[in-house]
Amino acid sequence: MSDMKGHDLAVVINRIAGELGVGVLLIEHNIGWVLELCERIFVLDSGRFIEVGPPSQIRARTRSAMPIWARSTTSDSGAVEGAAAS
Repeated sequence: MSDMKGHDLAVVINRIAGELGVGVLLIEHNIGWVLELCERIFVLDSGRFIEVGPPSQIRARTRSAMPIWARSTTSDSGAVEGAAAS
């Protein structure tokens, strides 16, 4: 998605949420766009929930900010092996 289309879509999503007073479920792989648009983010890794929080918290955590191909494998506890401790 181009930056312009992303911006246009963000405007529409924010308008819908504000006018209707509802939350919007967004499933997106562009972490930069998600960090700018969302107030609360749930992070999944291969379908497993690994983290939830505001963009500032998600951005600060190395394990969720790295692209999937750059991460280590996930252990049975859900922690990402080799990632910085939280």
